[in-house]
Amino acid sequence: MLYIDDVHFFRCSDTVFSVHLPPDTTLCEGESLTITPTVVDSLYALENDTRSYLWSTGDTTPTITVTQPGSYWVRVTIDGEFSAWSDTITVSYISDFTTTALPHPDTICEGLSAQLAVQVPAGVPGITTVWSTGDTAYAITVQEPGTYTAYTFNQCFAHTDTFRLYTRFCWDKEQPFTTLYIPNAFTPNGDGRNDCFEVVGDNLGSYQIQVFSRWGELVYQSDDISQCWDGTHRGRPVPDGVYLYVIRHTDRHGNPMPIRRGEIRLYR
Repeated sequence: MLYIDDVHFFRCSDTVFSVHLPPDTTLCEGESLTITPTVVDSLYALENDTRSYLWSTGDTTPTITVTQPGSYWVRVTIDGEFSAWSDTITVSYISDFTTTALPHPDTICEGLSAQLAVQVPAGVPGITTVWSTGDTAYAITVQEPGTYTAYTFNQCFAHTDTFRLYTRFCWDKEQPFTTLYIPNAFTPNGDGRNDCFEVVGDNLGSYQIQVFSRWGELVYQSDDISQCWDGTHRGRPVPDGVYLYVIRHTDRHGNPMPIRRGEIRLYR
């Protein structure tokens, strides 16, 4: 007959464990994230073992709280002799943005139309504009008096711009009146948003636009307001930078309007 009066457990020197971090995370600007590693043991429970931590930030605490974008990892050591490195967590941030209600007439003659538009930062992805009319463009054309609201948002932030439009009876219906919406930047990078320098106008007769480089070279011209510049010259993309435009136009009765000159910024 065999008697067992004691049982002894010995720690193996080839202890195997792994360290895991949460998946990659995207936060809103101003938020923080507390990262806690998970230790997985393949041989025996480690709940009572002494652990030390060394993070990529230099911290030695069991968890860290991050407020900046970047990649983070941690090394965990058990009882001062067994170590394992974690995988990496990448933390990204979505930044806040600003919108600008572009200048527009407060009052128009009955029967005419006005252009209402908001300007959003160039090159910032994921921004959507929805108007109180249901339109989703950055600019809309309206004829009726009233209050119009543009709600612009991304995954984290939202901004509202309000426009008030009045109409009046005009004794002289023939008086010249035109509106041009001219953006100040565009991003011809092929993402389907703001890829063209597009001018929008109301009550126009004739129209001509010319775009020049800073050295005075003509890189684009058109007599058709429905056409836009895609940021190319002779079939090749032009460099990032500031370009100058000159717009000549008349009202619908052929009356010349003041020449419009300005700058357009091209980002890729």
